[in-house]
Amino acid sequence: MTQSDTQPVIPVREFFALDVRSLALFRVALAVFILLDWIDRLPDLRILYSDEGILPRNLITGIHPFSLHMLHGSVWFQAILFAIAIGLSLLLLLGWRTPWICFWNFLFLVSIHARNPPMMQGGDVLLRMLTFWSIFLPLGACWSLDAARSSAKPPRDVVSPGSVGYVLQLCLVYWFAAAWKWLGPWREEGTAVYLALHVDHFPTRLGLILREYPDLCWFLTHATIWIETLGPVLLFLPFNVGLQRMLCVALFIHFHAGLALTMELGHFPFVGMIGWLALVPSGFWNRLVPRLRSPEVAKLTLVVDPDRAKTARRLAYLKTFLLLQEIPLREARSESGEQARCRKQGGWALLDESSELFSQEAVRRLIACSPLWLPSSGLLVRTVSNWLSRPGGRKRPEPVPPGWMPPSGLMANTLAIFFIVYIVSYNVFHFVGARAQELPPEERAKWFVVPDQFGQLGTALGIDQAWGLFAPQPGRYVGWFVVVGEQKNGELVDVYNNAPLSWEKPKFLTLTYESGHWRKLRMNLAAPAAYPYLLPGFTRYYFDEWNRRHEGNKKLKSLSVWWMRETTVPPGETPPPPEKILLGTYTPPTLKPSFAKGTIVVLGIRPDGTRIDLMRAGAVVPEGNPDLGPTVPIVSPLYLTVTELANSDAAKYVLDGLARYLFDEWNKTKPDAAIQKLQILRMEPREGGRVEPVLLVESLGK
Repeated sequence: MTQSDTQPVIPVREFFALDVRSLALFRVALAVFILLDWIDRLPDLRILYSDEGILPRNLITGIHPFSLHMLHGSVWFQAILFAIAIGLSLLLLLGWRTPWICFWNFLFLVSIHARNPPMMQGGDVLLRMLTFWSIFLPLGACWSLDAARSSAKPPRDVVSPGSVGYVLQLCLVYWFAAAWKWLGPWREEGTAVYLALHVDHFPTRLGLILREYPDLCWFLTHATIWIETLGPVLLFLPFNVGLQRMLCVALFIHFHAGLALTMELGHFPFVGMIGWLALVPSGFWNRLVPRLRSPEVAKLTLVVDPDRAKTARRLAYLKTFLLLQEIPLREARSESGEQARCRKQGGWALLDESSELFSQEAVRRLIACSPLWLPSSGLLVRTVSNWLSRPGGRKRPEPVPPGWMPPSGLMANTLAIFFIVYIVSYNVFHFVGARAQELPPEERAKWFVVPDQFGQLGTALGIDQAWGLFAPQPGRYVGWFVVVGEQKNGELVDVYNNAPLSWEKPKFLTLTYESGHWRKLRMNLAAPAAYPYLLPGFTRYYFDEWNRRHEGNKKLKSLSVWWMRETTVPPGETPPPPEKILLGTYTPPTLKPSFAKGTIVVLGIRPDGTRIDLMRAGAVVPEGNPDLGPTVPIVSPLYLTVTELANSDAAKYVLDGLARYLFDEWNKTKPDAAIQKLQILRMEPREGGRVEPVLLVESLGK
């Protein structure tokens, strides 16, 4: 039989095989990152996650997945959930009941992401998706408590619907990022990296230097497109699969390292690097492990008193922790006197070719042979030795199924295949739908429209995703925010920084953000169409916090958020001066807000021509008099936001998007009273006491 008879022409199995040692490395890195993510959020527990902070739960609108953090708004409840989440990340690090722990880590990530949507970044979505696919993978088959507890020998690698889903998920990130970049400033103009580095929220000091070289930025722009397009293809070339995979892993780890060095992108570069660790090929470990293994390990054997079942379990844990799984562990023999000596010396011994080592000497020898190069301090050696020698557990535990085994069988595999098909389809439909929005209405009608329920399923399950990543073009409007408080004595102060008011741009804007999550949240202050509840919550919180800490005339009587809006321009062009835009103003409820330009009315027109007021729970509006006045109360929590924005300098930038949001949100939440058109009107006073409605914007939704 020839080699061509035994090996397939296209080695599909190798394309999706994941080595269990790579999965173990990925598990450790993933768990450490999830742990650090929760610790990073801890200082903001009150301000960002409780009802005492910026976003009380009653303000958040839209469709979101189920969130444990939305069940109660108190600080103590959030603290309990944080403590549980930190514990779950530690259990994942240790590898205990790994598939179930992956599921709970995923659930808690979805929960915290749904609690504060304006903070969400691409790195959060990628972290969530990597954790999701981990549920279907044996992350605990190696270097874990699960591996130490089970006598079952794990496979060298795994090929399953879960491994297929994981590999495809990584590919989708880059393929759709490339698809979004295929036009405009990326491929046609080659200015995207230059423009992205001029979005001053992001560049590091190295990025500030890099953006001074437009030709190099042009090269990096095109290199990014081709890396994202062709890089994942290396995983599916039927030649030397292991070598090509190693090249692909190295390529993308360096790609993400370059992003991290030049731009502050939050989690994304680091989560991207972690994701590729699972694809390290077996050949890498086959070459590395023998180099790290001490030659003495082959001469060692661990023996344990047969009546010390717990000691045997502890020795298995120690072997796993020290990466010495190849040392055999057997019961001490009574005929040679091993059992008697073990009982006398703590219940176990380490044998080599010529001697027996007990207690602290044995522990010191094991640590010396470990590839972890741990310091064999006296305290560490004594602690481990005492732990191993503790009595108890004469009865041998019954064999248990491997704790690292992921869900299997027909139902689990069918579910994994369903998620593969759904996630691929979700990315395709999201991309096509977004592209269709750029077409004229008559052309857009020819495109296949996917029902909203298709996307809502992904949102509800926490597996929704989009990988634009600075595409189709980097943001053209950037700038910085100034939170102005007017004190009762008439002085103006910078409330956010607790400093004298200054309109000057910070010297290094990237360093003004407390964390990546704060960067995203503050950037979204200028996106009221996407997050209409953010500005009201933000202004109310900082108004109340200032007044809580100050007395007398130092208290505020109003607070305003201003956007010093800058425009990024292509190389060679001079940017215009910053534009000063009022985003919103907050006054306490005891003061009656006055709108000099008139009252705002949001009208919805139903298919039968009936006109209803969306701010007054759909009250019918008579023809010729759109303002119902005080006779019908305003109940919508968005009324002040809409009014402030409509009467501000930001209206021309954001009002159209806000109208589309209000249109879609009304039809989603009240399908029985669906509208086909939405109008935002301003009631302008005229001579003789007349009031005339002026149309500000009209929307037909999407």
